[in-house]
Amino acid sequence: MFSRLLVSGGRTASSPLAEADIIAERLVGLGIPESVLILETAATNTGENVRFGRARVAEVMDLAVRFGVSSSLGKYARPDAT
Repeated sequence: MFSRLLVSGGRTASSPLAEADIIAERLVGLGIPESVLILETAATNTGENVRFGRARVAEVMDLAVRFGVSSSLGKYARPDAT
């Protein structure tokens, strides 16, 4: 169903481990290959899950380079580009 899976969540007051690490351990135990997991372990709230998670995915999957290429190509593909 997917080639990569982002798991995001930092440490909470109730655990010395990051939520992402705890969830990842359970996923691996259920048979998900560790190699498909992208872990983000700094987020402390939902907004950070999104921001930090997007940055982590871009880092791991080298999306910054891909976005740069598609962004440049998009400029020339628009009908109103001069």
